[in-house]
Amino acid sequence: MSSASGSHRPLSKHFSLPKRLPGSCDKCKKRRVKCDRSLREDGKCSNCLALGVECTRPEPPVKQRDPSRYTRRVVVLEAKVKELQDQLDRHRAVQDINTMADSLETMSGDAQAAEEELADDFQDLSLHAPGDPYFGSSSGLSFLSKDKPKEIHSPCPSDAPCPGKPISTRPPWEENLVPLIEFPFPEHDLLMDLMDLYFNQRPSHLPVLYQPHFRRDVAQGRHLLEPSFAGVVLLVCAIASRNSSDPRVLSDGTTKQTAGWKYYSVTSRLARPVHLSPTLDDIQMCCLLVEFTLTTSNPMACWTIAGLGLRYAVQLGLHRHRPNEPRTVESEVKARVFWVLLFYERCTSMYTGRPLSFKEEDYTTHLPAQCDEKYWVSHNFVQPEGVPCQISGFLYTFRLAPIMAKVVDLLSLPKSSKKDDASRPKQVESLVIIDSMLNAWFNGIPPQLRWDPSVETELSSSARLLLLGFYNAQILTHRAFINRPGPEAITSLVICTNAARISSHVIEQIQAKEPSPIFFFNIAAFTCGTVIVANMRKRRQMQKDYVLGGHDLDNLYRCLRVLRDSETRFEFPLCGEMIRTLQVLAELPIGDPYQRPSPTGAKTFTTPPSGYIRDPILYGLPPPTAEEWTDPGLLDANLGVPPQVDMSLFQDVDMWLEDSASGNTNINGILPQMEFSELEGQYIASGWPYA
Repeated sequence: MSSASGSHRPLSKHFSLPKRLPGSCDKCKKRRVKCDRSLREDGKCSNCLALGVECTRPEPPVKQRDPSRYTRRVVVLEAKVKELQDQLDRHRAVQDINTMADSLETMSGDAQAAEEELADDFQDLSLHAPGDPYFGSSSGLSFLSKDKPKEIHSPCPSDAPCPGKPISTRPPWEENLVPLIEFPFPEHDLLMDLMDLYFNQRPSHLPVLYQPHFRRDVAQGRHLLEPSFAGVVLLVCAIASRNSSDPRVLSDGTTKQTAGWKYYSVTSRLARPVHLSPTLDDIQMCCLLVEFTLTTSNPMACWTIAGLGLRYAVQLGLHRHRPNEPRTVESEVKARVFWVLLFYERCTSMYTGRPLSFKEEDYTTHLPAQCDEKYWVSHNFVQPEGVPCQISGFLYTFRLAPIMAKVVDLLSLPKSSKKDDASRPKQVESLVIIDSMLNAWFNGIPPQLRWDPSVETELSSSARLLLLGFYNAQILTHRAFINRPGPEAITSLVICTNAARISSHVIEQIQAKEPSPIFFFNIAAFTCGTVIVANMRKRRQMQKDYVLGGHDLDNLYRCLRVLRDSETRFEFPLCGEMIRTLQVLAELPIGDPYQRPSPTGAKTFTTPPSGYIRDPILYGLPPPTAEEWTDPGLLDANLGVPPQVDMSLFQDVDMWLEDSASGNTNINGILPQMEFSELEGQYIASGWPYA
């Protein structure tokens, strides 16, 4: 018994298996025996000699490393070496200038040379040198440049060295505040795919980059050296990731909403120190930041980013036109960037109800050339005859900037001014001016940019966006006057309702045709929905037997389906809140907007809008020409003229609206203030940036 139990006794804790010596051969490793190869001079172990086999040992595996990582490191080290070389050159330059000053003391005629040199410096003084900060007419440099001396009678004494030009206006320790660090750029193949996606979907992006130079700089590795350009590349990748099916663009690998966020989030580390002068890359970063931020849950930040970009543009003088400067690739890119920022700032100010940071009289720069960038160099910025310009729609949209500025000024009046009866005529006069400018802009749309739903052309996408921009601007202009007492309330309600109805059809067409999201598309859909809902609520308050239905409900469901499609296809987080807000205000069941059956009695939208056939009321204003893009101003014929509406354009206006427009109904009775429940107020608050 004891022997049996003893046979199963556990091993002692002091017992250990024999260990193999380092460098065992293949046979010993396979047989798990001790190998003495490292102890023998001939390099062959005794086990292999006894077996009569060859004693072999595998080569140690070489760890694979990412070659791109070493390439980036080499580029960073080269940049550091260049920086040290520049510091050494500056140090040598100081010594050379000191030596030169000592030798000039013994030269004859040094006083006369000092006079001529200083006079030449004043002649060469310019406020618009490339890359230098911009100084306005009230600055000290402007005063000095206008008072250039012809003769100088106080030269430096001959026994003292004359001061030379400063070698550097900023010490080196202030320059190196942005470290050269590694950023999560995508792999080379993914980077090329994202660049192709971005530039191939131009109708969805405002033109801020010159593609040939951008691709050249990326190929040369400039994004590995300069933090500002690195931010531009990362933002291009972030925007293009919205339309990419590659899982590598997702932050967690599964959630579609995280597409591009890992590139977008690191751009905050590239913020330029405020005391350093900005570059064109910094301004382009602001444009791209606005475009991506518009699709996030905090689009209100775009107003701040656009304002910062405009400040950068002013600092570089992009807002001023230089008459004698020829068109170059750089000047054309600067003009595009400035107008994109100006348009972004106008749009965000209109939608958020915030004041402008840049007035119309503050800039004089020209519009960008109506020429595709592939013809810039070969055709000297002239579009070939018969070839449509792909960005002509964007360029004509920029002409809305003066009108948007007047809309913001009209809607940003203090509450005391809005309630003051003395200021009412001035507000009505401003409304007439804006209507005149909008109609003149609409009438001046070139024939190739007028939308015909029955024909699809290269410019149909731009034509749809122009039409949507016109009606959306009408809504934002007149919406504030709907609930105000006065004769303009009925006119504003009719204009807003008609514009929302037409916009719902246009929005539905855009959603079906465009493969990628448009930056203000969903905001416009929600704006149209709010107007349609307001019209439905007012009719319900007036008519006790009112039954929910008709064309307005069909148009509302068009807006809801568009928002639902954007939420599903592009994963925009705020679209769901917009949908629930509209459903609660319209007292619709909270559910999927696709449950609404297709409208049976709605008219088919297959003919051009009637505004193209019968020109809108121009109020005496001529249509703008290519040179006259600024504010058309107020004509004497428009003063004191109340807003007019061409009722023939509104083919499906309800009878009660027509009666109200003729003045047969009490205005205060027709336009009661809407009362919202606590739940409705919560939904409105969740979607208030677009309200």
